[in-house]
Amino acid sequence: SEDIEQVILANLDQALFLFSVRDPTPHPRMLDRFLVMAESRELLALIGVNKMDLDEVDGAGASLAKRIFGPYEAVYPVFYVSAASGSGVAALKAAVEGKITAVAGPSGVGKSSLLNALDPDRIRDIGSVSTATGKGRHTTIATELLRLPGEQETYLADTPGIRSLALHGVAPEELDACFPELRPYLDQCFYPDCTHLHEPGCAVRQAVADGEIPAARYESYAILRRGDDG
Repeated sequence: SEDIEQVILANLDQALFLFSVRDPTPHPRMLDRFLVMAESRELLALIGVNKMDLDEVDGAGASLAKRIFGPYEAVYPVFYVSAASGSGVAALKAAVEGKITAVAGPSGVGKSSLLNALDPDRIRDIGSVSTATGKGRHTTIATELLRLPGEQETYLADTPGIRSLALHGVAPEELDACFPELRPYLDQCFYPDCTHLHEPGCAVRQAVADGEIPAARYESYAILRRGDDG
């Protein structure tokens, strides 16, 4: 079926893209698409990682959440939270205070649970994750603008869970400018129309080789630029 652009909200101050460390498994490419859309519209982006109570640490002491979301920290505010335990909720609440923030993410990542933690006086239904598909079930079916209690006017726009996201309005040649890590090097490439995929004299790929651009973020760009993300 043909992709149709759907306008969910306008006049936002920022967007919070919420994912979970587990249940459902995080999909970094979807997060990359969210971030590209925010950058293309000059919208401040925050990243929330929920269900930190389910985080795992390997034998070397490395956190699963940090391995997946750590590469974003150099550019975006990343909030590691647990709606279940309340960990990290206060810091996230401070980041949205006095602003209009859209909360978007895949189904099942705990948006409703997090909103309940941010505003305990207004309890919302909580969905579950299908054991067959590993995907969340929708509990929000339409965008709802919620005001949090407090002296400042703080609004959260609770959007329905998203299972696919197309890059409407972003041409392939504009994609590199939507990755903040790449931007400082774009005018240093030998070819003005460099795609940063295969051309000689590419400053972006050299910066990746030198460790100045996280390899994971460059690979995200390359996947989207080649159209390999499905």
